[in-house]
Amino acid sequence: MAVFLEFYLNHKTQVFFCLLFVIFISLRFYELFERANVGWDQADSAWAARSILLENPIRLEGVPIKGNAGMFMGPLYYYLITPFYFFTNLDMIASPIFASVVSVFSFLAFYNITKKLFDANVALLASFIFTFSVFLISYDRLQAAFVLIPIISYVVFYFLYKIITGNEKYILFLAAIIGFGFHVHFTSVFYLIIVLLTIPFFPRNKKSLIYGSFALLIFLIFLSPMLYSVFFAKSSGSNGIVAYLNSSYHGLHLRRFLQLTYDGFISFELIMQFHILRILSPFILPLFIVIYFFTGSKKMRKKRLFLSYLMILFVLVPWLVFSTYTGELTDYYFSHSRYIAIVTIAYLLMQLYKSKVLLVKFLVISLLVFFAGDNVYKFSYARGNYPGIKQAVKTAIESKQKIKFVDRDPFFYTYHVYTVDRKK
Repeated sequence: MAVFLEFYLNHKTQVFFCLLFVIFISLRFYELFERANVGWDQADSAWAARSILLENPIRLEGVPIKGNAGMFMGPLYYYLITPFYFFTNLDMIASPIFASVVSVFSFLAFYNITKKLFDANVALLASFIFTFSVFLISYDRLQAAFVLIPIISYVVFYFLYKIITGNEKYILFLAAIIGFGFHVHFTSVFYLIIVLLTIPFFPRNKKSLIYGSFALLIFLIFLSPMLYSVFFAKSSGSNGIVAYLNSSYHGLHLRRFLQLTYDGFISFELIMQFHILRILSPFILPLFIVIYFFTGSKKMRKKRLFLSYLMILFVLVPWLVFSTYTGELTDYYFSHSRYIAIVTIAYLLMQLYKSKVLLVKFLVISLLVFFAGDNVYKFSYARGNYPGIKQAVKTAIESKQKIKFVDRDPFFYTYHVYTVDRKK
């Protein structure tokens, strides 16, 4: 017993992290079949994976940028999901499996980056929120290209921080992750704006120039499938982009900007699921910046100022850009700051927990216990449509009924796989 106690005292951080990791995996993989949801996005990926496996392994067009506007991202996202369809024999159960596997890598990356930016305690508390948030649990179990936005954004955030604090080699890594972002979602264009707004703080030396030149080459390599598709394969993408931008841009207006205040900070409420944060959310980041800046040593204030500046950019840039946009908005358009919101809340709670007043410590612990229990309770009622789709298709096949073609419809995809592909 003494040996175990000594081990625990010497490795408390690792023990707590391993416990959280086990709970995280359990919540992401629990009843994966019964709770799986599939729809338009999932069927789109399924058809793409099927095409790569059975028809043509080379494709230049990836995820549609916006509906039927003829615009597409790069194809790497489809290539990521294809192995999962290979091992499941084209079954759409590959969709939630892929999503849950991605969530595990996201969790590990999130913890390690947060630990490097702050400390192990903040990283553990942030990981606790990540693990139990019912919004994030549901999000992590859904397969769609946009679910990669938060982790890509957090990696971009970290690489930018490393660059502006004097690590030029991260310019190469930054180019690669932003390039990959252009194979995931059109809001990756925000990264270019953020980079432009941070370039004045890049190290000004020969190394930066050399790394910058190679970084541009790396970025163009990632962008090459899209460029080839638009300019050499006679795709309608370039015309579609111009037409779409012309129809959806209405200029920047203060009234519209203020109307989107809640959307700009939407992650703060969605993560914690406390409605009071709808009112308080715009004040959480400024409060964090003030406390974070003045609680550190004077030697660290420059780095803390850089970190705060980046946090502001990751909230402000999407908020400003979408203030000029007339199209439909959804919460994941503002998910670039989602992991930043988790870290911000975790840091503030940790500062409260460090209080010498026992009542404050007790309130923080009580809040976290309530948060975990309430979110797990909400998750227990979640159900998915995948089992129903499988059963409906099975019934249709047994009764020799045909399911009519509907573009990117999971019913028709499943029917086609069982009646055509698996009989070849």
